[in-house]
Amino acid sequence: MANILLLDNIDSFTYNLVEPLRNQDNKVLIYRNRAKIEIILKTLQTLKNPILMLSPEPGLPQHAGCMLNLIKTVTGSIPIGICLGHQTIVEAYGG
Repeated sequence: MANILLLDNIDSFTYNLVEPLRNQDNKVLIYRNRAKIEIILKTLQTLKNPILMLSPEPGLPQHAGCMLNLIKTVTGSIPIGICLGHQTIVEAYGG
C-alpha cells in the first residue's frame, strides 16, 4: 500500500487515476492545485513514504496553481507527473 498525495489540476482525467490506485489498496489524498503549499507540505510530512503525484490538465505549467512552486519546494524528492504534471516538473528544473 502506498500513500499518495495527488495534486488535482481540475481535470476530468484525475479521477480516472484515482479509482485504479484506490482499487489496489493505496491511500490517495486529493488536493486541488489552489491549495496552500504549506498545507500540502504538512500533509506530506504526516504520511509514511509519501508519493507526490501531479495530475494532467490542458493548460500551461505557469497556470497550474501552486504546482510549479510546490515542485521547487520539494526539491530532492521525485514527484510523479502525468501530462501537465510532467511538463511542470521539467519547467521547475529549467527545461
